[in-house]
Amino acid sequence: MNNTKVLILAGGSGREMDPLTKGDPKAFLRIIGKSVISHVVSRVIASGYKEIYIVSDRPNKMEKEVEGYRRLAKIEVIEQRGHGVEAALLSARHRMKLDPEERFLLVYGDILVSPSAYISTYMASLEEGFEGAMLAVPEMPLPSHGIVEVDELGRIVAVRQASQAQSGKVEATYISGGIYVLDRSIFDYTEELGDIVAAYNKIVGSKKIRAIFWGHYWVNIGSPWDLLTASYHILSELDRSYISSRASIARSVIIEGPIVIEDDAAIDHNVVLKGPLYIGKEVFIGVNTFIRNFTSIEEGAIIGSYSEISRSLIMSNATIGRGSYIGYSVIGERAVIEPNTITWNIAVQPERRGLARSREYAKIGCVIGKGSRVKAGAIINPGEVIA
Repeated sequence: MNNTKVLILAGGSGREMDPLTKGDPKAFLRIIGKSVISHVVSRVIASGYKEIYIVSDRPNKMEKEVEGYRRLAKIEVIEQRGHGVEAALLSARHRMKLDPEERFLLVYGDILVSPSAYISTYMASLEEGFEGAMLAVPEMPLPSHGIVEVDELGRIVAVRQASQAQSGKVEATYISGGIYVLDRSIFDYTEELGDIVAAYNKIVGSKKIRAIFWGHYWVNIGSPWDLLTASYHILSELDRSYISSRASIARSVIIEGPIVIEDDAAIDHNVVLKGPLYIGKEVFIGVNTFIRNFTSIEEGAIIGSYSEISRSLIMSNATIGRGSYIGYSVIGERAVIEPNTITWNIAVQPERRGLARSREYAKIGCVIGKGSRVKAGAIINPGEVIA
């Protein structure tokens, strides 16, 4: 497996992410102190892969993001030429130098999974009689999701968009999980047909492709709410605290559960920190503030005194004014929330997640866009997006 090449497609901003990205690739959004693409790359490397190709429409910025991983793996950044997943895929065609029958791992850069997903997909492709594999996720799809149709033997027989009609009689359908083991024919078919779904269908129609059924967490980062889900799963893996010796923490601060506090963070008197949670570099948290679990406060953010932050993502250099309540919300980079602001949040009916998987009742707060400003005393409705 160490010799298997990996191709990560990491371009595109995503329409629903536009309030947070303002047109930049969503791969660079930061959660728990790292960009989305850094989380993906670190998990791929942890799976044992040592040769990674990343396609990005911001290659210079991508080079900086992955520089720290080059001591662990060979990483080559490829500039995406053209728009869409088809253009991203074909941009890497000649750079990877694949042999005719050589298999490689194709990864969508906005999918967050545990490292074992990459291992399991590759191992499934090695089963006798199979020529590749695709991750299949037993969850209720959104209209934007890709779908794989699987027969009773675990072979993928069709790939389609969730909005399209089922192709025929199959055993079951699953979300296409964005992790594939394929050979270089995917490049040929994509160029020939001009459509990635059509190319996948040509592959599954001519080769035996194994479905690997994935029962652990899987996050397709397509909307701001998915960032909260991703933060939840990453923080759930935190089993011990790390507190930098360069952080300034008042003696009266109360810490419960595992937390991360990075360099030069400053935590004022009588703050309550209930982990798991993440506090980034140079964050300031004012007196008598309560930070609840599964919150991520990114580098340079300021949380004013007498505030409460609950299960939210506060992005880099954002400011939360004193006396505010921010719950189940995403606050964009450099956004300013003036004092005494309240975000209402409501419980929403859980989606059915297919095959007996279910999601707990969740709450929805608001999304405050990159660089936006909310006036003092505002009450923000559940689900509201301020761009």
